[in-house]
Amino acid sequence: MRMKKVSASPSQFHDILALELQLTAASMLDKILLVLFTSAIDGETGRPWCSDCEKGTIQPAMLPLTIVAQPLLLPHLIHNPRVTVIECLCEKEAYSDPRFPYRLDPLIQLERIPTLIHWKVCLSHLSV
Repeated sequence: MRMKKVSASPSQFHDILALELQLTAASMLDKILLVLFTSAIDGETGRPWCSDCEKGTIQPAMLPLTIVAQPLLLPHLIHNPRVTVIECLCEKEAYSDPRFPYRLDPLIQLERIPTLIHWKVCLSHLSV
């Protein structure tokens, strides 16, 4: 079995996060929920527009996750069914706007990409 990967846009993020938190809490296994904010792929170059995100990138066709720390994290995540990753791709133009939704979101307060967050499940606060 492999890890689960879910993609989320800013408008979908809270709904997807709430669902994944509920699934994680309801699971009998000790699940790991990660949220990755990373560069979208530039349509002209076919590569991430963010150089920090590109440094550790492995071709998306080869793997289900674009992550800056792939060489360190991927071997531990890719074949782990306990892991769910919510991948939030940031388009360059949107990310450059100081009003970018992930920057203003009180739960995220994104400052830079790539950012990997280990989202812990708190059963008393499941309504996100």
